[in-house]
Amino acid sequence: MHVTAYELGGFGFSPFEVWLDDDLQLFGSASSWQSTIREGYEADAKALIDAQDARAGQRIAQLAAKHTKTPTMSRLSILNARIFDPRSGTLSAPTTINIEGNRIFSIGQPQERNAADIMDAAGKVVLPGLWDMHMHLSDVDAMLSLASGVTSARDLGNDSDSIVELKRKIDTGVAIGPRIVLAGLVDGRGPFQGPTNILADNEEEARKAVDFFVSRNYEGLKIYSSIKPELVPALTKYAHERGLRVSGHIPAGMRATEAIDAGYDEIQHANMLFLNFMPDVTDTRTPARFTEVGKRAAELDFNSEEVRAFVQKLRDRKIAVDPTVTIFETMFTARAGTISPSYAMVADRFPPQVRRFFLTGGLPVPEGMDERYRASFQRILEFIGHLHRNGVTIVAGTDALPGFALHRELELYAQAGIPNADVLRIATLVPAQILEREKDLGTIEVGKLADLIIVDGNPLEDMSAIRRVGTVVKDGKVFDPRALFAEMGVN
Repeated sequence: MHVTAYELGGFGFSPFEVWLDDDLQLFGSASSWQSTIREGYEADAKALIDAQDARAGQRIAQLAAKHTKTPTMSRLSILNARIFDPRSGTLSAPTTINIEGNRIFSIGQPQERNAADIMDAAGKVVLPGLWDMHMHLSDVDAMLSLASGVTSARDLGNDSDSIVELKRKIDTGVAIGPRIVLAGLVDGRGPFQGPTNILADNEEEARKAVDFFVSRNYEGLKIYSSIKPELVPALTKYAHERGLRVSGHIPAGMRATEAIDAGYDEIQHANMLFLNFMPDVTDTRTPARFTEVGKRAAELDFNSEEVRAFVQKLRDRKIAVDPTVTIFETMFTARAGTISPSYAMVADRFPPQVRRFFLTGGLPVPEGMDERYRASFQRILEFIGHLHRNGVTIVAGTDALPGFALHRELELYAQAGIPNADVLRIATLVPAQILEREKDLGTIEVGKLADLIIVDGNPLEDMSAIRRVGTVVKDGKVFDPRALFAEMGVN
């Protein structure tokens, strides 16, 4: 069989390939996540993927060389910068940030103009680079993220070979993207097993999974929905012994409070919190983990004894919550044929296939339940604000469209009643603290890594200003978001 790869551009963020035979009939469409290939040739999918990845890698390397600007003599001075301090929640008076190499050399001291490249922030707000704590990155995702101001990200489950290689490319400057912290996804076997080939149904397999991730310099373990509940305590214990932070979904047959008792450090997705109060929903692997929350979340009484005890447990055990509220806004309030409210502010900036995706709607809403689903999403937002006010740690993660979903996530936190300064702290300093990066990241201070963004507007007054990232500095290198977006068909 002779097949040819045809590259199609202009429809999405990057060209995509389809493979046709000599009669121009579809042979396959392949990727590391999902492939469709002619029956009988399934074993050849990897060869197609490898060929595509090689071509994509060449393109990404060319873009990195084109758009990564190293200041003259690796010295950069940013004048008239109003620096946001996540600790105090305040802005400085206009000042100077001096960068040498990849670190901040001094703040407030003018440099000789011939000693460094000069950038005038013109009184704009300068923030520490943003974090997205819930991503599944590809090379295009990485570039979208950086262009949006995300200079650090946690990958919570990916093909290990692909993500380790992407991290290497970014770290060496061959690709553009954020700093990546790796967390490995492990699941149990079964009809609903997650997108991973790291599976564990007994303690021996669980230990092997942890050892595998540790051997590849992962820092976290993400437990998925098909892991046997009785295996969770042993899995978390061994992961902690090997130095991994443990987070995840709540496995089928468990509740969130039991996962905390079994050793979780963090819970992903707000629906998993609400399911704690729906003990009849025992199988968290099926769509019921979404639909039942859509039907019933609006009824949750924050003042009930059960909810109060759970919130106290989250706070006392220092359990972080990665709520990913943007995906629930889409699930519960988007309707087919209209632009998803999560992306309504930016939809016209995107290429056509991406815009079409915004019209697909959310979950199918049962007849008569439209307002209930909307009310349930509002209750999710209110609960996130309630958790914050009660001292529970929130981290900003998305599990959705890179960069733009994080902007929406932060807007939604503000709508939930979290003060804007605290929202910005959640997206900057808090992740650095949780992932033990505070020595280098999370604030703009002398000696720290030069990761910062210049924003056209004041997100302390209007959180939507976070969308207007004009300049990104990462590791002392300068990136122009407009130029990066243009390469991906984003206006």
